[in-house]
Amino acid sequence: ELRQPILRNFGMDFNRAQINIRKNERKINEEAFRARVIETLNNTERAYWALVGARRDVTLSAELLSEAKLTYDQVRARVDFDAYQTLLFRSEAAVKAREFEYIDVKNRVRNSEDQLLNLLNDPEVPLSADLEILPIDEPTIIEVLRDRFHEVESALLHRPEIIQARHRVDVARIQLGISKNQALPQLDVVYRMTLNGLGPSADAGFDQMTGGNFIDQYVGMELAWNFGERAERAGIRIAALQQSQAVLTYKRSLDDVITDCRVAMRNLDTSFRQLQPSYEAVVAGSENLRSLQERQEGKATAELDTTLNAQVNLAQARRALLNAIVSYNQGIVDVERSKGTLLDYDNVVVAEQP
Repeated sequence: ELRQPILRNFGMDFNRAQINIRKNERKINEEAFRARVIETLNNTERAYWALVGARRDVTLSAELLSEAKLTYDQVRARVDFDAYQTLLFRSEAAVKAREFEYIDVKNRVRNSEDQLLNLLNDPEVPLSADLEILPIDEPTIIEVLRDRFHEVESALLHRPEIIQARHRVDVARIQLGISKNQALPQLDVVYRMTLNGLGPSADAGFDQMTGGNFIDQYVGMELAWNFGERAERAGIRIAALQQSQAVLTYKRSLDDVITDCRVAMRNLDTSFRQLQPSYEAVVAGSENLRSLQERQEGKATAELDTTLNAQVNLAQARRALLNAIVSYNQGIVDVERSKGTLLDYDNVVVAEQP
């Protein structure tokens, strides 16, 4: 029997529909994997720069603790001369606060190392090994010029979320075509050939059938139609709603990606603009502390109290500058992530297993 559909189940598009759906689903899964790789890579780079900032913060905390101890020793040496008890206690409290801060910063370094090791997931560097990570890449403070229109355009071309949403729209369109095809009446052209055989035994009947003496041939058309077509029409409405949902999801993905890209670039620009005033604050604080520390032996007790405040202010300014530098380098990575080009930026290739 040979059967050729004329309406329902007819056409190359219908017969290749499942193949095209599976191709789109494969692309969706590939982009989902690429999105996961980008997310892991972005988190790893952010953790790296967080470790850089934590290690440098240890140095700042150690310097502040050393200066606080020096000032405390000066106050204690003059307690019998002109230093009042309140200043002594305040100096001691400042030392203890700096010690607390120094311990906390060292702990943050170890936590940052563990987080980075966990993200690296290197079998040769297990978390159980008590290893110390020493960053060698220096953070950059050079301005990275960005064309906002070009960056957004690149994001719309490369972000996995948009590519996934686009393929889901294609799947929904194919499903709608299938539903419309299945709503058509079934009209088939049929050709049927029957070989007949009859005998007193099976062998005789088989010989008569293969002899080709008794052949029935039939050519005709068969029509089947469901009255009301409620199920078919409901299927079309469901597929149409799913297509509308896929289109709206695609539009929403476009808006989310554009917003994410613009926010990332704005944060990067803000971090860079904060570098200059943070640096100037550090320079001013350093000059202020240097002027206060001159002529240590002739300094009044009130000036010793002012020195404590100047040390704290300088440490805060240095920490603000450090945070701005770390945020700026993290912002560079985040912009590449928002564009969907972080893999190219870090020379990472996602390839199939040969």
